[in-house]
Amino acid sequence: MRVLIFIAMVIIFISAFFIFFIFDTTIKNQISCFSYSENNCNTQEAGKLILIGLSFIVMFIIIDVVVIYLVIKNLTVSTGYV
Repeated sequence: MRVLIFIAMVIIFISAFFIFFIFDTTIKNQISCFSYSENNCNTQEAGKLILIGLSFIVMFIIIDVVVIYLVIKNLTVSTGYV
């Protein structure tokens, strides 16, 4: 049971790291292009990168929710709390 909880925590930690990394690199840099209206920014490319970054963040959040659900389900079934 501890191994299952450990694996779930590792998955959540890795996805949280990727959420932070995607937000910090892709989205924050591209939002600065929109807010400062810099001439060297391609706004169409920035919009695509923001959508890709947000879709990856949503995917990692869904993975986290599924992992937490499966851990809670497994814990309640194995301990008899239903």
